[in-house]
Amino acid sequence: MKIYFISLTLLSSLLQAQDKEVLTLQQCRVMALKNNSELRAVVQEHKAAQSNHKTAIAKYTPNIYAEVTGLMLGQQIETDMNELKLPHYTRNAKGEYQLDVVRNTAGEIVKNAKGVPTMTSYTSVPASHIEIDPSLSYQANLVLEQPIYAGGKILSVIAQTDIGQEIARENVRFSEANLIYQVDQAYYQLLSVKEKLKLANEYIQMIDTVRQTVKRSFDVQLANRNDLLKANVAYNEAELSVQVATHGLELSRMNLFRIINLDLDADYEIQDDIGSVDDVEVSEYTSIDRRSEYIMLKKKVELFEEKISMAHSDFLPQIGLRLSYGRFEAPEFSASQVGRSFTVRPSGDLYSALINVKIPIFNWFERFNTVNRARIQRDIEQDRFRDRSSLMRLEVNQKIFGLKDAIKRYQLSAKSLEQANENMRISELNYKLGRETISDMLRSKAQWQEIHSKLIDAKIGVKIKRIEYLKATGQLN
Repeated sequence: MKIYFISLTLLSSLLQAQDKEVLTLQQCRVMALKNNSELRAVVQEHKAAQSNHKTAIAKYTPNIYAEVTGLMLGQQIETDMNELKLPHYTRNAKGEYQLDVVRNTAGEIVKNAKGVPTMTSYTSVPASHIEIDPSLSYQANLVLEQPIYAGGKILSVIAQTDIGQEIARENVRFSEANLIYQVDQAYYQLLSVKEKLKLANEYIQMIDTVRQTVKRSFDVQLANRNDLLKANVAYNEAELSVQVATHGLELSRMNLFRIINLDLDADYEIQDDIGSVDDVEVSEYTSIDRRSEYIMLKKKVELFEEKISMAHSDFLPQIGLRLSYGRFEAPEFSASQVGRSFTVRPSGDLYSALINVKIPIFNWFERFNTVNRARIQRDIEQDRFRDRSSLMRLEVNQKIFGLKDAIKRYQLSAKSLEQANENMRISELNYKLGRETISDMLRSKAQWQEIHSKLIDAKIGVKIKRIEYLKATGQLN
């Protein structure tokens, strides 16, 4: 009855699976790439790097802006100016200007009691009263600033941000490859468990058939009780294998759904086909030039080369141009003197052109130390690039050997299964003819199940090792 119940359960599951949406490996990859939050963050970092590059380019273009300055005095400003007497100047025989002073017969300057020279004549400025109105005054300018030469600093910043966006782009590729690798691993792991569950059910049916045969023989006293007990023990072990495989299938399904960001209880099935691995060939392509980690390390060395160039730019002159056009209007200005007064409000247009040249002379070795620090960082990145490149090349060869071993393991497992099938057939025949004990026959069936399980692992192993090889050579996409 147990085997009948298991068969009905299996049939019911198959019928239910027909109504569920089936996901292929490619669909699982697409869902993971679309829904993974960590990958979305990396993509946003790439977009930010692109924006930084555009911002750096914009620094080499004219900067145009407007500026407005307004002034409102809190109260009217008034002041009185006393009468002023301004001295006259004359030219001497040499054409030089000198004060027009009074001289005595000896030619000496005549001075008053305070020692102040006596002037021949004065120009008198009458006393006046000045008022500045508290009305609003302003100045508005339209300014254009254009860097002409910055010692190569702007170009270096542009180059650095360009390298930065290339590193960010490769980081996206790196994250995508890692995510695809996780999806493929989880997908094939799920397929492996499904195949092993089928195997476990097939095996338990085989053992149940043996058990029923032994029981019938025992009922007519053609088999002893020990044979029946051995058959029941084998059946119990097979039943446990079915349960373990069932639980493993559920956990593997949840793991895949977690990676592709589906609800763990989502009603989906995966395409129930591992596919053939007989056509898998081992490529001799060992280059790491397409690998994202290699490209990022190489770009980091280039980045520090640019940092050295930017540090050198601090030693060079910087030239900038500033053009300005503005309009101003000053506060109202009033003045009154004896017999006359006037009021004005100055206003008008302002034009200016300014060229600024900055030439570094000495800064206590600050720039020298900056260049030296950039060189040290560049050397560190070069050493890291060489070391990790060697490790990556070693890894590629390891993956090639691993793939070759996996293919060989699969081929040997397939041959072993053929031999196990023949061994099981002969053992069943010998048992019927009384030439073998039930222990021998059950052992042949257990061996068949074990070898069949290893064949499933070997087949999945070829798939996984191929993915690892593609990832190691930067071809997984």
